[in-house]
Amino acid sequence: MFVESSRALKFTGSFIGVTGKGSIYDLVNTGRVSLRCWLELTKEGYSLQPLTISCLMPYDLRVNGFCRRCPEEYINLFNKSHDLFKENFNFPAEDQVLWFFRTGLVKPLTDDQRTLRFPVDKYLES
Repeated sequence: MFVESSRALKFTGSFIGVTGKGSIYDLVNTGRVSLRCWLELTKEGYSLQPLTISCLMPYDLRVNGFCRRCPEEYINLFNKSHDLFKENFNFPAEDQVLWFFRTGLVKPLTDDQRTLRFPVDKYLES
C-alpha cells in the first residue's frame, strides 16, 4: 500500500510504502509495487529520492531488535519514527513502513546530460 502526504516534506510531494506483517511474500510484493511506482512516475517526468534511513533502519530494528551498543537516544528516535509516519500518512498501526520517497517534477535533460540507460518503457512491459 502506498500513501501520500503533502505535509511530510515542505515544497515536495512524498509517499511511503507500507506492508502488513512483514512476511516474505509481503516484502517481495511491496518491492515489486515500489519499483513499478518508481518507473511509472519516472515515465511521467517525476524524479524520486528514497529517504532510507528514516524508514529502513527503524523497520529493521523493530523486526530484528536493537544492537547492544545502540545509543539510547537513537533507540528513542527509531521507536518514535513509526508513530510520526502514522501521524503524517494515516495508515493502520500494525503496518510497517518500508519505503519513504520524496518526489517532484523535473525538467527534461538535454542529450549531453543524460546517462546511457534503457528506456523506462522497456521495464514496464506487461
